[in-house]
Order: sequence, then structure tokens, then C-alpha cells
Amino acid sequence: MSAAQELTCATGTASPNVWTWHNDVNRTGWQQNETCLTPKQLTTTNGFGLLYQWSVIGRAYAQPLAVTLNQNVGSSCTSPCNLLLVATEKDYLYAFNAANGQLVWGSNKDPVNLAGSLQFKIGDQYYAGQPINCQDISQTLFPACQGSQSTEPNPFSSSGIGVTGTPVIDMGASPPVLYVVGAVCFDTAPNCTSSNAVAGYYLFAVDITTGNVLAVTPPQSNGYGISGGVPGKAPANACTSTYPSTGTITFDNGHIQRSGLLLLSVGGTHTVYVPFADLPEIATENGWMFGYALSGGALQQVAIFATTPYGSGGGIWGSGAGPASDGTSIYLTTGNGTIFDTNVIKPGVPTDVGDSLLRILPGTNSPPSGLGLTVQDWYAPSNVLTYQGPPGNVGSACAGLCDCDWDFSSGGVLVVPPPYTYSCTSGSCAQCNGTACSVVINADKQSNIYVANQANLGGYNAAGGNNIETVLTPCVYTNGPGGGCTPQPAAQGYWASPAYWYFNNGSGNQYMLYYSATQDGGAYQCPGKPNGCPNGYGPAGTAPEALNAYQLSTTSTAGAPDLTDPIRQLGKPANRRLPGPVLGPLPHPVDLLRRQHRWQRRCLGGRAKPEQRQPPAGHRERKVARLRDAQRKRHRDRRASQWKPRCAARLLRGRRRHRLPQRHDGALQQ
Repeated sequence: MSAAQELTCATGTASPNVWTWHNDVNRTGWQQNETCLTPKQLTTTNGFGLLYQWSVIGRAYAQPLAVTLNQNVGSSCTSPCNLLLVATEKDYLYAFNAANGQLVWGSNKDPVNLAGSLQFKIGDQYYAGQPINCQDISQTLFPACQGSQSTEPNPFSSSGIGVTGTPVIDMGASPPVLYVVGAVCFDTAPNCTSSNAVAGYYLFAVDITTGNVLAVTPPQSNGYGISGGVPGKAPANACTSTYPSTGTITFDNGHIQRSGLLLLSVGGTHTVYVPFADLPEIATENGWMFGYALSGGALQQVAIFATTPYGSGGGIWGSGAGPASDGTSIYLTTGNGTIFDTNVIKPGVPTDVGDSLLRILPGTNSPPSGLGLTVQDWYAPSNVLTYQGPPGNVGSACAGLCDCDWDFSSGGVLVVPPPYTYSCTSGSCAQCNGTACSVVINADKQSNIYVANQANLGGYNAAGGNNIETVLTPCVYTNGPGGGCTPQPAAQGYWASPAYWYFNNGSGNQYMLYYSATQDGGAYQCPGKPNGCPNGYGPAGTAPEALNAYQLSTTSTAGAPDLTDPIRQLGKPANRRLPGPVLGPLPHPVDLLRRQHRWQRRCLGGRAKPEQRQPPAGHRERKVARLRDAQRKRHRDRRASQWKPRCAARLLRGRRRHRLPQRHDGALQQ
């Protein structure tokens, strides 16, 4: 499609900026200013479709960001300049003119080489930074290259580790600044293969109008850029605690910067928060979050926080979602990790907070005199210590979410923004009894959606019921959409971020929540994994994904804001292998085209016509030709019988894919 066919909107239509993960700090995924991309506009006749295809160096796991600048950027993007920013696992940062696909930075229109912009002194010489190539670098130097300790495929073994988490743009800065974290190594040899190599994570501040690196966390003597420590002591075994031992734990390269960055104004200072998860997931690694502020042309560390200082794990995963915020506090979930002291459940907030929902208050008591982040409140599910795996688990039982690898942090967090509030009117509610409460929502691998009061997350209660609501989802319909449903225990888990929006239908505001669930693999036996397949690693196509829509009620006499039956479920085969979006190579467009042609030929009879050959002249030649044709026919028949079940499944998926969601009344959902 040419640029002249690009979808156009009415003059004066707002161009909403996508400056952070899921559009805002609440993580709603809702573009409130969007007035152009309506269902009527999204047709090929109106010019909606593929405009351009751009090639980048390295895989792009981070969400691309897009902003409109009321100025010229370079020579190829004139005001108003629609800028598309893409970061890759090879530490490249690209700025495209969204109107024509041209690179805009610098005289040569090259991407910014983040790793190459750094210098590190080894011996008497300075060497430029290099991206982390996991095929070559020592796993002792960069343990995150080992991937998960389970049998799941390692997504970084071929791609390396560079920029994985989604960057964030400070549009209030002058000039606007993009913050991005990349993994970098330095060595005298290519690919950092010598014994002199050092490596670490670095936070970059980049001027998006020029591509110039304004500041970067300075390299330490060990090659680390992001670094620090807190009081604590690592245990000998995962999921256990050393509290109240004394000591210090320090951040190292056994982590992955998977979650999106968060930008907040704290005391008038724009601060970017950088979360990390433990990778590989072993006893000596933890979840971390750092805070940095750009001041005087340098990045100053203003906060540091470890989720399990006396334990293990507690990584901040969230399927790549950034921590959420109400503008004041930070909300996030932690994954497999130590919780409490293993022998005594302490009052108040525990020391180690694995498998928990946290509310954290950013403060001004910054390093080195303080940590700059304080856990104000928390919530842990009632079975955090007693969970023994999903129904149908294979092998010996596990004990607790941490031991079972059944993370509480597999789904992203949503802070539901105003005007939505919930109040309970039954008089016997655990939360929000006669009081309008703002809520925070998250989901986990157990197929649960959790609704909590922002002002009182609920803590821990083995009997349950401390939060507002825990909903086992998704439902499987008994009589089609809208015909009633039955919750399926542990049938599907959440490895995605929710989306939220509200609208007024003339009788009041309607509040909608969308969550995508994925089959967990059930009783499928993972090789070397005695407790089943906790992260959904199972045979492809064995179970569906489901996109569920829920309506949030504002009042209830039942003690919870009812999540009504899913309005619509859309299913397709799934094969999830790692917490977060599938971290693997995207098929090349040519490969997709080949696959499409292959299945059409085999399933729809779309074989190319054989070339017309002259009939054989002699008797012997005609006999050989008949034998050859009979052999070809047997081969085609055998292949057709093998493809028959695959074709039936493929055609069914195609029909489902082209259905439009419907409301309960049968009308098309807009």
C-alpha cells in the first residue's frame, strides 16, 4: 500500500501519544483521545492495512512507542512529526517517520547503537560496548543467558539480551527524553569471549529529537551500570528465608529487565523506575527495582528495593507489563519467591514478599541514607503456602506457589482509574463496606482474577476473603455465549496484561475489563518437570486461548463487584512457554506466505497445475509413465490422509478467527 492510501482522519483529530507501556501509568491500554480508528474506518476500502514493512537488527520484544512532535526531526520528518520508536535485543534504538517509514536521526539516518555509545577501560585502552550474545558469552559472566531453570525453551539463547523491557518517554522534559535499559558487555575480543570481559545493565537517557544520548548510568569497575545493594542474606535453598540474619545482598547479572519502565513525578522530580526479575530462577537471585532521576546532565540513583532480601525469587515479571500507578503509589506483583519468615508470619508487611501484590510509596529518603521506596501494603492469596499444583498434576506434589512455580506475577496489574469506584451495601463485606473504593486488578497462573481495594490490599489470610474478590476464570459456556458458564479450575492461566475502558450508553457509565487467558498445559508431562507444566509448555494446539470481556459493577450486596459472565470467548490453539508474551523469533513474512500456500494446497485443493507433457512415443515409455503416475498418486493420497485432521483444525480456526464478537443480545460488538 502506498502512502497516498494511508487512512486519514478529520482535521483537528487528536494524535494520542503512546509514551509508555499500555498508554498510561494505570496500564489501561485505552486510547481515550482516539476518534479516528472506528469500526467503520477499519476497512481496506478506507485505506486501513499494511503501509510499510521495516527491517531492524535484533528482535523487538519491547513495545514500540509513538509520539507526535510539533517540530521537525531531522530532514525527513517535518512538523508535526509522527515518530515511531523501536528498541531491539541488539541494543539498537530506531526512530522512524511513521508516515513514510524513513529513519530520521543523524545525517546518515542510522539507528542509535546504544551499546556502541559506551566506552570502558580495559588495561590501558578503552573499548566500545557490545550487545550480549548468549551463544558466545560466558554464562558465569552473564547468568541471565541461562534462561529459566525449568525445561522451557530459552528465548535468549539465539537472540542475546539487549533491550527487553519497554522504554518510557518523558514528554514533559525539554527536549523530550526516552529512557531505555540495555545489557552491554565490554571486551578486548569480539562478542566478549575473552577472560577480560565485563558486562552489566545500563540506563540510557536519549533525546528523541536528535537521537543523542544525554546521559547513561556510569560504568562501575566490575562493568555494571545499574548496581546497588540492600541489607539481607541469601538462603541456601530457593523459597526459604534467612531472616533475621545480617548481611548485604547486591544486584548482579542474574536478572532480566523484562517489565516496562515507569515514569512518575516524585516531589516535583521526574523519576524513572526500572524493575528486574530473577533469571535464572535460583536461590541467590531476587526481584529488584531501581529509581533514577536526570539531574545536571547525569542520572542519579534515588531509589533501590529488593523484594526478597532474606529469601529468593520474587521477580517483577507481569508478562512484560510495567508497574502500575495511581499517580502517587506504585502497584506491582511479584513471582515465585520467599514470603514471610518461613516459621513465623509476622504482623504488618513481611520482610520477603514473593508471590504478592504490593503498594509501594516512592519517597525522598534516597540512597545512600535510605532506600527511597517503602512497601505500604500487600496482599497474598490464601493458598500461597499450601498450593499443591493444578488438577491432574504429574509426579510428586509441590508445596506452595513458589515451590510449584505457579507465579502470582504472570499477569499485568491494572489500577482502575476514576470515575470507577466500588462500594458494598450488604453490611457484611470484608472491604468497602458502605464506602466507595478505588480498585486494583491482577491475575495469575491459577486462572484467578483478583480485585483489591487500593487503600487496603488485604494482607494474608489462610481462610481467604481479605481482598474484595477472587474470581476463578475463565468460564466455559454450557449453551454458547451468554448461556451460562462453569468455571474451569486451573484450566487456563494469565500471561498477559488486562485492558480497560468505559462508555456511557445513555443509562450510565459502563465499565469494561478485558483479559486474555491461555491454556496451562494441564497434565501434559514436561520432560524433567515432575510437577507438570506450570508455565504452559505443552503440545501445540491441545487447548484454546480465550479473550474474556467482563463488566465491572459499582455496587453489590454480595460482597464483590460482580464480574459478569464473559461476553465473548475467542479460542485458538496455544503453546505458551514463558511468563510474559511469547519470547521467540517472529516468523519472517516470506515464511508466513509459504506456510499459507502450503496449507492451502494441501487443504483446499489449490495445487498448481502440472506442466503439460508430450505423450510418450513408444510402448516401453508409456508403461514407465503409467507406473510413475500411479506412484505419484499413491504418494498424494498418503499425504492427504496425513493432512486430513490438520486441515479440519486449520479450517475451524480460520472460521473462528473471522467471527466478530457479539453482545448478549446478538448485536455486533463495536
